[in-house]
Amino acid sequence: MPVPDRSVVAALKRIDQGLSVAFVDPPGRWGVYHDLQLDGNPDAEIDRLAQEIQLDGMRMGYMLAKADCAQTAKNALVARKLVCYVVDDDGGYRTLDNRIVQKLERMDYLRRNCGLRDWRQMLNARADALRRSRETAQGDVWQCIQRDRIFASQVSDILWGVRPTRSVIVPEGVDAYDRERTEQAGDPEAAGEEADADREHGSGLAASDGGDAAVSGDAVQR
Repeated sequence: MPVPDRSVVAALKRIDQGLSVAFVDPPGRWGVYHDLQLDGNPDAEIDRLAQEIQLDGMRMGYMLAKADCAQTAKNALVARKLVCYVVDDDGGYRTLDNRIVQKLERMDYLRRNCGLRDWRQMLNARADALRRSRETAQGDVWQCIQRDRIFASQVSDILWGVRPTRSVIVPEGVDAYDRERTEQAGDPEAAGEEADADREHGSGLAASDGGDAAVSGDAVQR
């Protein structure tokens, strides 16, 4: 069983004589307790709670062992005296050091100097801060979406059931509409054959329709 640091225990005692430290396993964390020693006869209190737990189980159709009920009652009495666990921000294990003393000093100051109205104001201020942070994060996303015209156009096409358009980057010096005008002015069947030739050769250029056919993959001079 881990032994707590005596200097930390003494510092907690200076805050409140009823504070004590014990290692809880599970969850494998240091725990700070207040008035851990039960007043009166603790065994009698544990037996009374164990009987109530056992009777409740019988009413629901469960046969519970008296020893298990007694252990559950003991754990409940100990948990009722728990002030806090000594953990990191992510809930992981943390050694017992002066940080828990500073935390208990702040808690004791608030307990002595803050009334119910002060606590309500602090809780409301914290809730407002969290709400503003969430609204700010959501607002930034929607502002970025509103500034993106391409995204807005895509979403509009999807909502209206229209096939979304796809942007195509045309290299400099290439007339993207020259070939389209040629295909529209010529024979549709010839245009279809030219497109098939493009897919077959993979060169992006159609084969010549002249008498001397071009070699597959060679560029055609126009």
